[in-house]
Amino acid sequence: MAALNYKISSFCFLAVFFTAKVCVAGEENLVHVKIDNALSSCIDISENDIVEDASKLVLDTIWNNKSQIGGCGCKSAAISYSVKLSDSGKLISYGVISSFDKENFKFVINHDSSIKYKNGFELSINCLSQ
Repeated sequence: MAALNYKISSFCFLAVFFTAKVCVAGEENLVHVKIDNALSSCIDISENDIVEDASKLVLDTIWNNKSQIGGCGCKSAAISYSVKLSDSGKLISYGVISSFDKENFKFVINHDSSIKYKNGFELSINCLSQ
């Protein structure tokens, strides 16, 4: 599991171990995203940036396909993901995406970036079916 921290304020970037802080103009709120990638032996997913896109908070990721996800126990090329609040486990966002020809993907972390969640988010990535 990798944990990502993003601070939204004025332009900066700091990466230490598995924690990153990215700053964007305007805000002073720390956004913490913990990634649980159950497919890490087949697909390496690393953070690129976190941005506000059409009033959504979006985690832009870079993908490195090591092998087909069948090697990770998946019965199809479909990948499921979910975003939950870290403190309560409340589901915020979810979806299904294809593993074919992925170079990057933008995960919607929060559909309304004006709502601030103090304790952050958990992004889980799994096979759709095993």
